[in-house]
Amino acid sequence: ANGDVVWARDGDIDSLDPHRATSTLSRQLWYQIYDSLLEFDDSGQTVPNLAKDWTVSDDGTEITFTLNEGIKCHDGSVFDANDVKWTADRAIFSDNPSLTKASWGPVTSVDKIDNLTVKFTLSEPFGAFVPFMADQFTSMLCDSNEGNDGFGVSSAIGTGPWKVESWTKGSQIVLSANKDYRNFGRPVDNPGPPLAERLIVRTM
Repeated sequence: ANGDVVWARDGDIDSLDPHRATSTLSRQLWYQIYDSLLEFDDSGQTVPNLAKDWTVSDDGTEITFTLNEGIKCHDGSVFDANDVKWTADRAIFSDNPSLTKASWGPVTSVDKIDNLTVKFTLSEPFGAFVPFMADQFTSMLCDSNEGNDGFGVSSAIGTGPWKVESWTKGSQIVLSANKDYRNFGRPVDNPGPPLAERLIVRTM
């Protein structure tokens, strides 16, 4: 085994839920647990990630994403259009929307076309929408988080390279390698799971 990687930081996260915080310390951790539809490459260009491609309608008000096949959530469930719709509806339309709801733009609906296709409809063109889909604030959540009172506090199910084992507030977060992980867009050479067994994030 390749053992543990310990990451010492000067503060703790606010939440494991990307809709409930805005701090850099939180965002850095979300990047370990979740993936977004798109990603930024080394030069800052938007590239595919969970979504293998996307199209924008001529009038700029419909953005359609086609997902990669065979992506698994940390609980073993398949990541598909249902998870994208659940994440976006929660962030934009729920009674307790994301703190960064405004950054999603004037989205009027999120529709599942089929299991691997999702369409976002906007009331008017919003140029920042596509790059925002590569941000940690649009981390894709698995809909198996629904109904789990511990989500964001003691648990979080995503598709990212690391799985949440535990969070001891003010002390440490223990993450274990997601053996099913496939890297479709991150600007790193490793296409598969982390090489270490655990990532331990300590507040010093």
